Amino acid sequence: MNDFKRGLKIGIWDIETSGLEAYFDRLICACIIEPDKTLKTFRIDQTKNWKESDKDLTKVLIEELNKYDLLVGWYTSGFDFRFINTRALIHNLKPPIKNYRRDLCFVSRGNLQLRNNKLATVNLSLFGNSSKTYLKPNIRWAAMTGKKWAIDFYVNHCRKDVLDTLRTYKRMLPLLSAKLRRGG
Repeated sequence: MNDFKRGLKIGIWDIETSGLEAYFDRLICACIIEPDKTLKTFRIDQTKNWKESDKDLTKVLIEELNKYDLLVGWYTSGFDFRFINTRALIHNLKPPIKNYRRDLCFVSRGNLQLRNNKLATVNLSLFGNSSKTYLKPNIRWAAMTGKKWAIDFYVNHCRKDVLDTLRTYKRMLPLLSAKLRRGG
């Protein structure tokens, strides 16, 4: 039985951060979309005290993640959830609940034979194109210092990743196990 037929509330999501070390770096933005619904965007510069901390953005994102029965992403078990968990504990917040999760990076790794398992490579292979953009160091620095143009770039980058993940999810449905796994 596929995920849509189960009647689950499904959220396809991604985050963007100022770097890879959650004890030091900050959450910059996140996007979540339900299949056939409007994309939701969460930005650090739309929260209070954002120049000092990503606590409010982390809290809002966790509240949103907790609304879904199933969360689908690309390498979210290897990075996104771990980053959010770390930021939550640093800010003395409760980490996201352990809802059902599908990490399409591992579906790709276990079922496809490609040169690598990057989202851009999978999209190029399955669809002939990818909307992938790249976060260069000057953009990261500008976003960390609160430059609106750089945060806008992050948000656009995140939106594209979520939309690419959504179309990949729909294409990969025949490869998905009938068994769902709770987040660990």
